Amino acid sequence: MTITASIGFVSLWLLPRLRDFQKLHPDVEVRLSANNQIVDLRKDGLDIAIRYGQPSTMPAGTIRLFGETIFPVAHPSLGLTRLDSPELIEQSTLLEFEGDSSPWWQWNCWLEAQGWAGVRPRGIQRFNLYDQLIHAAIAGQGIALGRGQLIEPMLADGRLIALPTPHPGPMSNKAYCLANVTQFRVRRCRR
Repeated sequence: MTITASIGFVSLWLLPRLRDFQKLHPDVEVRLSANNQIVDLRKDGLDIAIRYGQPSTMPAGTIRLFGETIFPVAHPSLGLTRLDSPELIEQSTLLEFEGDSSPWWQWNCWLEAQGWAGVRPRGIQRFNLYDQLIHAAIAGQGIALGRGQLIEPMLADGRLIALPTPHPGPMSNKAYCLANVTQFRVRRCRR
């Protein structure tokens, strides 16, 4: 079975769950194709595609897996438990995702939602790949806007903590969808 999904989805959501799947289905050979480009499933020999976007723009027959909830997160070593004052922003480095220009990924939109438009952070680091942004947050390099559904294991084990804000930030209208399923081809390893 060949699965294609975005790099961040594969790295942060699928890989941590793959071991349990393989324990339940040891006869299924899994091949992952992590990329952020839409591909032709049949031409590229792919069985499953998981895509991110507005559900209304997905192909017919798409199955919505889950939406996204975005909120500030940081490593506990930064000593933050809330993000409730502009002074905390001025003392912090913000990690920003450039792979999506939607307002819920832009720190300036989040700061404006808090009534802190124009507040300048100590620094900004920008990333074009979401999983790199999360790894930088886990390394204590700054505050990131995290996708709750993808980083749940890091929140559960304490590698990241959610930072409540006085007001919610911009809400996402995108979701992760199973964009296409072709007939599963179970391949047995031949030695």
